[in-house]
Amino acid sequence: MNESKKQKKPGHRLRSKRGMSLVEILVGVTIMAMVFGATLSALVGGYTSTMNNASQNQAAGEAASVNEAIMQYLLAKNYSDPGSTSSAIFSTGTEIAADSPLYMVAKGVRPDIVYVKSGDPTVATNVFPDDTQGDVQFTIKVTASVASENIDTGATSAMPGIEVKTAINTLKGWVVVTSFVPYGQPVG
Repeated sequence: MNESKKQKKPGHRLRSKRGMSLVEILVGVTIMAMVFGATLSALVGGYTSTMNNASQNQAAGEAASVNEAIMQYLLAKNYSDPGSTSSAIFSTGTEIAADSPLYMVAKGVRPDIVYVKSGDPTVATNVFPDDTQGDVQFTIKVTASVASENIDTGATSAMPGIEVKTAINTLKGWVVVTSFVPYGQPVG
């Protein structure tokens, strides 16, 4: 008879008053630490990605502001032909003097901006943006042209003008914004 009283019912261990064993506690803590670590990793990754994207968006906005200020200056000067445009913009050859009105317009938007001479992109010293020149740069090409398409006829022509590029270096790399100020009539 005593033996029948000693028989335990199924699930008796779950209702035991002894508590949990050390192994059970360690397994529970380990699982909780893994879940916490995964959650924290996802949150940090999302935050970092958001901050990088915000940095790039801000840089693009600032570069566009520089381009807009330069374009407004150029349009106000009403440049109409490439010959007069080059001599009016550049101090010597394709250089812009640091005290020129155009340079001051760019510095008015971003005081830390530097002018980088545009030229042959295959020559290391004329690459834009130039990693050796600072984190905020602009360049101007007077003889640039863009292809434009006539909506009615579908014909393409080259529009001469002034190309303005501004680059800002961010954690994810360079953000380059290009703008174009046309002058004269389309060619072609």
